[in-house]
Amino acid sequence: MRMLVRPAKREGTSRTIFDRPLIDGDVKSGAGGPMISVDAEGIYSNDSKYRYLIEFTLGELEALIGSSGPALGAGGPVSTGPNRQGHQEGVAGEMSGS
Repeated sequence: MRMLVRPAKREGTSRTIFDRPLIDGDVKSGAGGPMISVDAEGIYSNDSKYRYLIEFTLGELEALIGSSGPALGAGGPVSTGPNRQGHQEGVAGEMSGS
């Protein structure tokens, strides 16, 4: 997995802060779905490490798989399922207002 970071409020160059395959200890089970937890650098310093935690709902995983192309069995739109507040999100790939 590769993670890049760049400034959000101004133009700036991207910096790779994490670049290695995930290992068993990086992926954990969470209340709403899987979590990825990795230690990586920050944007401005090589001296500091930060722990990044990414939590996925099952609907978000479906959306990731659906956007990955035929290699992961993608084909049609997938429901993104309820969000963390319990509200139903739309169907990935649908255009609203058309």
